[in-house]
Amino acid sequence: MTTVAKQVVDLLNSSNFPKLHKAYSFAVGTSERTPRESVDVLVSEVDFDFDESGSNQYTEQIQRLAINVFYSKKTTVDMNDFEHSLMSFFVANGWQIVASFAGHTYDPNSGEPTISFQIKRRITWNFKV
Repeated sequence: MTTVAKQVVDLLNSSNFPKLHKAYSFAVGTSERTPRESVDVLVSEVDFDFDESGSNQYTEQIQRLAINVFYSKKTTVDMNDFEHSLMSFFVANGWQIVASFAGHTYDPNSGEPTISFQIKRRITWNFKV
């Protein structure tokens, strides 16, 4: 089964994205810790809105995903550089960055620095009944 989140994860994991350790969909793997010199990314679905109804049929869908970035406690990665590169990667692949998001926080369980933001895109299709 494939989902939009899984498609984005596959794109990230196959891209040789600099400093990316691994991207996950829906849940981060717990078998390994994030290395100091790289970053883990979690992609999950937020919502899907239908738009542009005509003749009582929807012809567009807005897809919104949450991107959660996890750094090691003792990270050596420049967080701003990584995040700007990640956002540029999404824009280059047809996504928009949702403008407002909170800054860095610390995971209460692991103490690792994290940041979350959202991306969205509009897709069009010919809906037929």
